[in-house]
Amino acid sequence: MNTSKFFRFTIYGDNLNIKELENNIPLPCHLFFKDDTITKIYDKEYHLKQKTNRWLYINEKIDDSSASSFLTTNLILLNKYVKLIRRYTDKYSSKIELIIYADNKTDICLTKTQIKLLSNLNTKLYISFC
Repeated sequence: MNTSKFFRFTIYGDNLNIKELENNIPLPCHLFFKDDTITKIYDKEYHLKQKTNRWLYINEKIDDSSASSFLTTNLILLNKYVKLIRRYTDKYSSKIELIIYADNKTDICLTKTQIKLLSNLNTKLYISFC
């Protein structure tokens, strides 16, 4: 059974120089600048004013792989750049969001490896099941 998995890693703060972060961390990213307005279309069009500067790394996957292995893969990738990332997560707010669309299969067990990788990044993990 295919599940949809979304991984989002955000570093944010009013004084965060996100262009510097974009240049220093060689990962694909989205940049959001405080006070800019972005447009989103869901059931209608929304204009959202950005509350703070944000650097965002996203990975998405729809397949039969487990949510746990998807999480591990992304944490390992981020940990390749842990020294660069920690320059920012030690000083600014950050979070990882793992969003899983898996019908009623909503079990996930964090392994010691995942906890260690997460701890290395010095960030919070939020898990949502939809």
